[in-house]
Amino acid sequence: MVSTPLTGGITNLHYKIDADGKSYVLRITGADTDKLGIRRDVEYCANLAAGRLGRSTPPAATDTPTGCSARIFDFAPTIPRTPTFARRSPAGLNASDTI
Repeated sequence: MVSTPLTGGITNLHYKIDADGKSYVLRITGADTDKLGIRRDVEYCANLAAGRLGRSTPPAATDTPTGCSARIFDFAPTIPRTPTFARRSPAGLNASDTI
């Protein structure tokens, strides 16, 4: 396993983790981010929905109380930019989808 710090975070620490032929981004949340209005439970649901829509990689693992998370490392996910996607994205998920 190889861990490489990633720069650029304002409130969190990020590391690229290479293990077993896969790469992940591990996020360790900063202290008192709840005082900034960050709701990790809502963030998790948004990240899950974005992954299902193909806008981001979905969380591979999340500790909701702390907000620490890991996801597959994908530096440039493919984001479709078509009229069909634009019409579909506001509704996003079907009513039967569970978040």
